[in-house]
Amino acid sequence: MIGSHACALDVLPGLALSVPGRHVIEKCCVRMKKTISVIQSNYLPWMGYFSMVAASDVFVVYECVQYTKNDWRNRNLIHVGGGNPVWLTVPVRHERSDQLFRETRVANHNWAGKHFNALNHAFARTRNWHIKRDELKALYDEAGKMDLIHEINRLFLGWVFRELGVTAKIEYLESYPQLGSPTERLVAILKERGATRYLSGPAASSYLEDTCFERENISLEYVDYETLISEHFSGPRPFPAVSMIQVILEGAYEFKGH
Repeated sequence: MIGSHACALDVLPGLALSVPGRHVIEKCCVRMKKTISVIQSNYLPWMGYFSMVAASDVFVVYECVQYTKNDWRNRNLIHVGGGNPVWLTVPVRHERSDQLFRETRVANHNWAGKHFNALNHAFARTRNWHIKRDELKALYDEAGKMDLIHEINRLFLGWVFRELGVTAKIEYLESYPQLGSPTERLVAILKERGATRYLSGPAASSYLEDTCFERENISLEYVDYETLISEHFSGPRPFPAVSMIQVILEGAYEFKGH
């Protein structure tokens, strides 16, 4: 029955749909609903990032962008002691203004040992440190041999995806459509992947062109992170704006999944 699958189907202009025992619906076609989000690569991002992953059928990590200094691409926060913020920053070489994120190289290789030691100092007495310590040591040993920040981010994103048991399809976007406005290029990425719904962070509402989504029958939804996180994580409020690695090590939140 159509009614029994209303949450999974869209009826769109196109072809005729024949349903046994019912009248033919003229000039329509059925498209499976698919939610996609597209977010830039970050180093050990926060709970909001992974809540977007959990809310998506396909999660696209957007790597083919210009590198931005003093941003989340190569750093993130942990809180230690009484909530004192500590930055974990991967040092990179910013050699020109039009430098792409994918070509951004690390400045040295001793950052990895420093980050692991910082985590050991901050979380040695937490619920999960003794369980995760050796695995994280191996990850940081591997990351310390890498030359490109996007490779490092992939390594740690993959670890968090496995820790959470993420079921969304993960894609790493290495090239970007060159024609049209930024919104038109984004919509082209979504259309190619069969999106019917696009999840966006709230900041994008100042520059995304709604009409581009409407033309392709893709619904555009701006998330409220507090609400989104509460749908996919259970635990104390307020939700901490810290790296997901701290959330995992402290063990105060349970991931509820898709």
